[in-house]
Amino acid sequence: MKLFLLQQCLQQSLFEDAGAATKVMSQTKEEIDDEEADLEFSEFTDCVPSHETLASQRERFSVQCLQRLGEYQEVLGPILRERGVDVCLTLLQHESAGSSFPKPKALLPDVLKLICALAAHRKFSALFVDRGGVQLILSCPRNPHTYTGISLCLFAFASIQGVMERVCAAPAEVVHDIVSLALHILECTQDPARRNAVLFFGASFVFRAILDAFDAQDGLRKVINLLQNAVALRTGGNTSGNLSTSRTDRAASAEVLSSSEKQIAYHTCVALRQYFRAHLLILVDTIRPYKGRYGLKVPPSSRAAYKPLDISNEPMESLISQIQGIESWVLPLFEPGGHL
Repeated sequence: MKLFLLQQCLQQSLFEDAGAATKVMSQTKEEIDDEEADLEFSEFTDCVPSHETLASQRERFSVQCLQRLGEYQEVLGPILRERGVDVCLTLLQHESAGSSFPKPKALLPDVLKLICALAAHRKFSALFVDRGGVQLILSCPRNPHTYTGISLCLFAFASIQGVMERVCAAPAEVVHDIVSLALHILECTQDPARRNAVLFFGASFVFRAILDAFDAQDGLRKVINLLQNAVALRTGGNTSGNLSTSRTDRAASAEVLSSSEKQIAYHTCVALRQYFRAHLLILVDTIRPYKGRYGLKVPPSSRAAYKPLDISNEPMESLISQIQGIESWVLPLFEPGGHL
């Protein structure tokens, strides 16, 4: 009997210990689950961006979306109705004055690309220029993050002669600063920006105002330096003009130039052709005799500096033909009584 009672006591004690242990393990598991849940929630809250970050990302993605669609004609109407020109001007002014620039995440490069895309539309470009957009572009920070966007905007304006007339009609200081900015970009290390700057000059040399500002800042030497650098790369640094190099060596050295460098060299040659054509036309105009309305001899008409010159192929061929008969109206200027 005593033995039976002892066995029951031992079993009851074991059951109580097992129950207590199970209870402790259950509580410990709940605590661990709560700690893991708190940890996961903390990690989740750390990954969620702040309200300011979300607003900034929304603004950036909106600008990038408009930039992708900006060149389409269907976009112009809604952009103008929603005062898109004023929005671009405000963004440009705000981002240019932002103290956080030049961080890589700044919005200014995207704003410049948006303006370039919308500048494909003549009406947008004209409104942008009339409301002081060019002056805001001139005030943009100049660094590797903005060179490409600024040069794209300059080329976009120069591509539309009606818009470029408005630019050249601005005060001489503004035109001087535009040319200075383009020349500054020519000396940067980014090939796309340099190519866009050369394209700007090639399209804008038809304007006397750009030519005068370009010559006043020794622009010809800076443009020719681009070709000299290309020649130095192609010849392996040999610019002495040695023509004894074999055909194989010349073909191998040509591969030294990258595709973008070849494009820069090509567009530089085109820009120089436009430059010399414009100067030739201006020179001939200064010595060509003109007659007034009543047959009286008058000095050459002073073409407005903001009006484009016609230096396309056909007018230039006609001009060359006129120069071939130059003796009939130039030599008398050097005779006694002639007016040089």
